[in-house]
Amino acid sequence: MSEAHRLLFCVIPKNAASEFLGLLMRLEGLGPEHWNPTGSRHHQMNIHADPGTLGMRVTSRRALVEAALRGGEGWVRAVVLRDPVQRFLSAYGSKVRHGHFKQYPSNMTLPQLVSQLEAEGGVGGATEFHLRPQSYISRGGHARINSIERYNVVGRFDELDAFARRVVTAVAGPERASALLDRGWGYTRDQPLFAERREVREAARPGLAMVTTNSRAEAALQGNASLRARIARLYEVDYTLLARAGVPPAVAATPAATPGVPSGSVAEGRSSMQNEPRRALPMAGADPSICLNEGDQAARIHEPPTTNWSK
Repeated sequence: MSEAHRLLFCVIPKNAASEFLGLLMRLEGLGPEHWNPTGSRHHQMNIHADPGTLGMRVTSRRALVEAALRGGEGWVRAVVLRDPVQRFLSAYGSKVRHGHFKQYPSNMTLPQLVSQLEAEGGVGGATEFHLRPQSYISRGGHARINSIERYNVVGRFDELDAFARRVVTAVAGPERASALLDRGWGYTRDQPLFAERREVREAARPGLAMVTTNSRAEAALQGNASLRARIARLYEVDYTLLARAGVPPAVAATPAATPGVPSGSVAEGRSSMQNEPRRALPMAGADPSICLNEGDQAARIHEPPTTNWSK
């Protein structure tokens, strides 16, 4: 949260969380040693434990957060959503395969992980937060589908640069958006944040960047429509969320039997809102607890992690 910029940002694991934490710290005026750790020759994962994020936590400002989420005047309330199957594959490729979870060993195959999650009764509010549905909050224990209506800027993972530019422009103007997004990032400190992929931005010293590839997981799904459908069913609640938000899922990941999945383009009524980031939405009856995230917090929601993070 940035009170100065009247910005409430819900950062979701596996939805470019690391990059957005950096952007928020830069927006707040912190130095590059905070928001661009690779430029200071530190690993990118350090951003999640950086003391610069302390001022953005919202747990001590619940009344203000509630007011903002209920349509506080002038507040920008932003969140990025990602296709559930692709987000799951990213978590598998960057977390499970790299041994970050004791309950899901690194030698676990993709079908084995899906089977274990099914045996555990599916995914929900108690699931490890990289694998947790975007629709859940960690302390609520159930889906908060209607929470998406609290946000007046909803972005897509495949359009991060346009989304980030829209958010920063809304709170600080277009010149500031260009200054924050177009340069100053990466090991060489001269790269854009989202206009290039992470592996391009950090190409000068890739060992300092977090893992981005999920190609092995993607390969495991090639020609396996049944496995893809099982993953999609695990995250059915998130496909409903995407439909409510007007965010189209990836074509290959759309489960044919999953209700509530939009079959075409962005839903009517939501696309017009994308261009009105300061528009207050009706919040009547909305549960004030937030949001879609670990720690039941919104911008700078994560405590210093015990595992590495990546897209």
